[in-house]
Amino acid sequence: MCFTRLQVGARLARERAFDRYVALIQHETDWTPEEEAEMQAVAANLGKALPEMTAERKVIAKVRDLQQRVAAGDALGDRRAAAHHAVQDFDKETEAPIEQRRADRFRLYLAESRLSGIWSQACHARNDLAKLMRQHPHLLGDVSVLVTGTVRAPRAVLSA
Repeated sequence: MCFTRLQVGARLARERAFDRYVALIQHETDWTPEEEAEMQAVAANLGKALPEMTAERKVIAKVRDLQQRVAAGDALGDRRAAAHHAVQDFDKETEAPIEQRRADRFRLYLAESRLSGIWSQACHARNDLAKLMRQHPHLLGDVSVLVTGTVRAPRAVLSA
């Protein structure tokens, strides 16, 4: 019976030591010299070394950080939903002007494309005309091409 009481007493002492260890390791600030000495004694009683205590302290710091993040998320309340609705409202409000701008841009693009096609055809015609003039100098000797790309024929050809 005495042996059982010793075992129970030892188990209770270890539990109290562990509880004190957890309380000390959960301190957010550094330990006072007295707490550090108590911590070393409790850790020695529990068979814990400094690297193990440091690792456990990092785990507790990580838990605190995660708890703060959860609390920050919970503290948002309806602000996140309100921000989401504001974005949706803005999208709805700007949808029609954006579509109009796209249509305007497409019309401008078509006009620019049509004019570019005419310009490209003029460049090809200028090159073809110069080529024909080189191939038939006697026949087309009176026709001249200006740098601007307009074709000018002599007055005799125009009046005929």
